Amino acid sequence: MRILVIDDERLIRRTLRRALAAHTVQTVESCAEAREVLATAAFDLVLSDMHLPDGVGTEIHDWILSSDAQVRRFAFMTGSPMTAAERATMTSRGTQVLTKPFGREEVTRLLDWAQSPE
Repeated sequence: MRILVIDDERLIRRTLRRALAAHTVQTVESCAEAREVLATAAFDLVLSDMHLPDGVGTEIHDWILSSDAQVRRFAFMTGSPMTAAERATMTSRGTQVLTKPFGREEVTRLLDWAQSPE
């Protein structure tokens, strides 16, 4: 799978790159960089932090939906607590939420979801 990781924390980007070593992983640290990459490359999964230096993950998701970007699945990452209602809003978008800190089991479940038929 081709995976784009969007997170301003270098440690998160590096950890996910290692955890996803069996896949083709590209990392960026801002909304602007993400839009640049997404404008020219297709991804099976985009994994975006909710809070980025120049915006929020929902802006990236909305941009993907309104553009010609080729993304099969999208998931949010957050280190902030989410209410059940907030989590429901995210999943109603057809996305998943990965809560930081996360372990290999959560990443494996996310990959299974990303590879499942739509």
